[in-house]
Amino acid sequence: QVCCQCPVLAPCEATSCCMAEDEPEFAPLTHDILRQCLSNIQPLVKGGGYAFSRMDCSGRELNHLGNKLEHFRHLRYVDLSNNRFPDLAAVTQMPQLLTLLASSNNATDIQCMETADLPCCLDLDLSSNKLSVLPSLSNLSQLKRANFTGNQIASLAFGGHATLEELQLADNALETLQGLGTLSSLTTLVLANNKIASLEGLDTPLLQKLILSGNALTRLDHIGGAPSLVELDVSDNQLTLPEEATAPSPDLARLGSETPKLQLLSVSGNPLADILAADLRAEALIRVPQLHSIDGETVTEEDREAAKTRKEAAAAREEELRREELERQRQEEELRRE
Repeated sequence: QVCCQCPVLAPCEATSCCMAEDEPEFAPLTHDILRQCLSNIQPLVKGGGYAFSRMDCSGRELNHLGNKLEHFRHLRYVDLSNNRFPDLAAVTQMPQLLTLLASSNNATDIQCMETADLPCCLDLDLSSNKLSVLPSLSNLSQLKRANFTGNQIASLAFGGHATLEELQLADNALETLQGLGTLSSLTTLVLANNKIASLEGLDTPLLQKLILSGNALTRLDHIGGAPSLVELDVSDNQLTLPEEATAPSPDLARLGSETPKLQLLSVSGNPLADILAADLRAEALIRVPQLHSIDGETVTEEDREAAKTRKEAAAAREEELRREELERQRQEEELRRE
């Protein structure tokens, strides 16, 4: 028999912790609300009875998790999204939890995750909160997907993760990837609309999809930290052609040598794209010949022919310059002999 008859948490009456007049009214997860949120009775994983496996409290304008969740450690799915919870500690001691959704709340930190008992958690969504730091999630040892989009994260104390496959950090305030650590299983990393100026710290040997649009990158140094890339979006950054460049585009050349599996590339909205203009596709194919798509448009045979023609013309020009240099050196040598 499943029971949810537990005491209801009352607001603290002590002066030191009473709500200020201009603060939101205390809105806890009460017994009556909890009864409405619980569903899907399932056998206990290790036998011995039955328990609710699902709790959906989304969209109820709650701001306190109350004191009864400790009686529901067998939950496997918890949805707290679209509330006003500032603290999520009460849902971090659920050893059978598979999915925790807490988007659009008021959480300012999740240090509670560092001591969490969530060994089975696969999916974590904390998007649209007020987080400023991303702490370690190593206690979530089976985590596969984590979403922190739309926070205020400016620094990383993540320290890597062995099982994480998808990490979403778009629309934050990151300037660096230092502290991200080694993400040995990661295949998708979304970092759009941050302030990232360098890829130093990128260590993702299996990463296939990297979204970096809307950042402050001027170079693609350290892109070799993602050698398995198939899709790269660096649109709307500050990539350009440095005056001292020995190749028409050192960043495109770097992609060709350090990301040999790259097939989809987006570079629109960069000074690089404006400078190369109509020659961009050909130049990209010269440096990264295995590309299948550039800026969302499929590479055609005409594109490859244009790249071949441009490459041959560049080679001919290079040979001409080499011969001119040899002739200049010969003439200088003759002058010295005279």
